[in-house]
Amino acid sequence: MLFLPIYGFGQASQNDPPSRQVIQDSIPGTSIILKDGNILFKKAYASNLEKEALSDQLYTLLSLIKGFKPNDERYRAVDQITGRLSRHNINMNKYATSDILNKPINAMVLVQLKDLKYQVIVSEISFGETYTDSLKHELTRDVMLESYITEKKGSKLRSRKVYVKLAQILNQELTDLFDLQKSNLAAEF
Repeated sequence: MLFLPIYGFGQASQNDPPSRQVIQDSIPGTSIILKDGNILFKKAYASNLEKEALSDQLYTLLSLIKGFKPNDERYRAVDQITGRLSRHNINMNKYATSDILNKPINAMVLVQLKDLKYQVIVSEISFGETYTDSLKHELTRDVMLESYITEKKGSKLRSRKVYVKLAQILNQELTDLFDLQKSNLAAEF
């Protein structure tokens, strides 16, 4: 008697669970989360301004951040501002940091506005790493934050103290950077 393996082929129905579930993780006490394999900074702020005035204040704040480039102003909506944070350096005097935080940060920024509040979402966070090629040219490549502080194929945040500290410092830097109340603009309220 000869036994042959039988292979089944079929289509997945819409009722079948997805093969890769959305996995979320976070570092307690921070606004750093892992969602769908991507590291995000997601924080809501309170304000005493209506949406239009808040939009103007935030646009001014963002324009003062070194390395922030808003998307084309002609397409600026009253309910959101988008842009890119490029080569932002963390204040080294403020934190005792790890090597990766000595490198400039690049990221996408989305600010969503409502009356009396706004939410900042920072995604695609990377660090510019400088290296020299075989011809002695100094080059920079981005190292994604996910590759540094996730494990298990990007499905879980690392829990060792050094990674938690890195997330806490990054959280504090981004929290302060986008906080209207802590900015010099707060005096204008």
